[in-house]
Amino acid sequence: LFSGQPLLQAIKFSAMAAVRNVSTNLVAGALFLASILVAALIVMLLAGFASLLGSFVHTLVGELLAFVVFMGFGVIMIVVLTGGAYFAWRDTFGGQTLIEPPFVGVEA
Repeated sequence: LFSGQPLLQAIKFSAMAAVRNVSTNLVAGALFLASILVAALIVMLLAGFASLLGSFVHTLVGELLAFVVFMGFGVIMIVVLTGGAYFAWRDTFGGQTLIEPPFVGVEA
């Protein structure tokens, strides 16, 4: 993440960035937490509804549908957190984009 920096220097830069951006991180954290709580409530309602509909067929079908809803929410959250961490790193440390040379040759 720190473009070839030695370990101690990377830790130092990370700590400096965290201290420098404390207020921004607190606001972003509060907004994230509030949005996660709202999303979790919505997912719980959807999972309950899916469980109710599935239980008309069989109890296990209802549980399976609720499980699928919760796992879908988990997958979406992992993608959002990973993307958010990347964008935060890029904005904080000015991630450089690599320019690829033009392709010359035969692609198989």
